[in-house]
Amino acid sequence: MKAAGEIPLPSARPILLDLLADEEDEDIRPAIIWSLSQIGGEGVRERLEELSEAALDAEEIELLEDALDNLS
Repeated sequence: MKAAGEIPLPSARPILLDLLADEEDEDIRPAIIWSLSQIGGEGVRERLEELSEAALDAEEIELLEDALDNLS
């Protein structure tokens, strides 16, 4: 997952957005979030903001805030 964001590989965006909807693994989910922040593009900011508003875990909130900052 992380490599998709490091390249950046825009074609991975829809796949990662779909994975994010289903993924609850605490090791994989952060990698998906960060990869999306590196790729950016259509729908990414909106989805990360939605997740940030719904997040209850302090670590995930911080990750999402960092990811949103990375998009800017």
